[in-house]
Amino acid sequence: MSMLCAIPLAASLFSACAGPGPLAVGYVEGDYLLLAPIETAEIRSVVSSSPASRHLIPVDNYIGEHLVRYGWGASFGKNAYPGLFRKGAKIWGRERVHPSLKFDGPEGAPLTARLIHHVDRNLSETIRRLDRYTTARAIDLRAKGDPDPTSRYVRRFFSRFWKCFVARKGYREGGYGLVIAALAGLYPLVSHLKAKYEKE
Repeated sequence: MSMLCAIPLAASLFSACAGPGPLAVGYVEGDYLLLAPIETAEIRSVVSSSPASRHLIPVDNYIGEHLVRYGWGASFGKNAYPGLFRKGAKIWGRERVHPSLKFDGPEGAPLTARLIHHVDRNLSETIRRLDRYTTARAIDLRAKGDPDPTSRYVRRFFSRFWKCFVARKGYREGGYGLVIAALAGLYPLVSHLKAKYEKE
């Protein structure tokens, strides 16, 4: 591995970050993430033996010192992501937040060791992240046009809340899971309203 890519640059800059080697490690937003020795060893093993073009990396997300394992999703967090991939196998879209992904080649088995991801210092920072995400998403919606009515986004609030809090077991995280589910549901709705009512 020539370089660990951990800077929030868009699209093609990710590929440049990988250097000349055959491997790239994708960026996860947050304060920092840790690669423990066992994870480093597993990555070396996978790189040397796997014929696949990419592998999912499980993630342990922390808010402050609290591990929040359940309830992530709906563009507001992830329990795993295709972060280990061969150069050229993963192409980012041009969106400002959560860019779309295209893959080339087969997917291999997920890694077993987890990344330790300190995503937010506290719940206040988690809530501020919603404002940052929706502002960026609103810019994309204004640029391409948003044909969907507000009523559709209201329905999506409830479906996303259910997905995170119930289907992905966010209820097991207590108040943390409740906040994450609510913010995940609000993300598309607030993005839509910002794009509709704000000029920039």
